Amino acid sequence: MKKQRLLLTLICIALSLTFLLSTFEGTVTAAEVGDNAPLFNLKDLDGKDVYLSTFKGKYVFLNFWTSW
Repeated sequence: MKKQRLLLTLICIALSLTFLLSTFEGTVTAAEVGDNAPLFNLKDLDGKDVYLSTFKGKYVFLNFWTSW
């Protein structure tokens, strides 16, 4: 009985993972050299939203870093 329950649980987990992976497959694509950057916004040091679209046609240097 315990073996059957374990087997059923493993099958359910495997099916769930298969469903999740197939759902998200292909939704994220890597950028290629020369592609436009995806539109996004960030907060500046004053807490105001800054949109990438504001700088269209200008050079933008982004430096993401962490201190950990």
